[in-house]
Amino acid sequence: RELEKFNECAKSMARNKKIYYLSTDDNKNTALHNALKFGFLDVARELLKREDAFLGVRNKDKQTPLNYANYQFWNEYFDTCLESIGKRGGFENDSIVIDFRNFNPHDPFQTEMIPMMAMSESKELRELLRHPVVNAFI
Repeated sequence: RELEKFNECAKSMARNKKIYYLSTDDNKNTALHNALKFGFLDVARELLKREDAFLGVRNKDKQTPLNYANYQFWNEYFDTCLESIGKRGGFENDSIVIDFRNFNPHDPFQTEMIPMMAMSESKELRELLRHPVVNAFI
């Protein structure tokens, strides 16, 4: 029960931007690294909605937030980054909007390709390079 209360509190803080995403702990983990590492997936989903939630931030162990969740989590998350906007006249006139916010580095010494490298270096996550969001970015 206490864990549920903590999770709800942390989700609320993430949603209301009370967590400073760019702050890191002694191991250079962001809030997103830690939420994923400790299994607070709802908190992670809230943090990922933020403009400053770059997936390429590396900690002291050179791990990105991508390394702390499994393929299923990231595949489902990237699915939420796709939005179909239908127009009159049938499916062929639909547009797809892709949200690339998590690929935008906030540090001039980082590159938007860091998340791609992290995915390619992981046997489990490598398949994500075929996801429409990632593939369109590449």
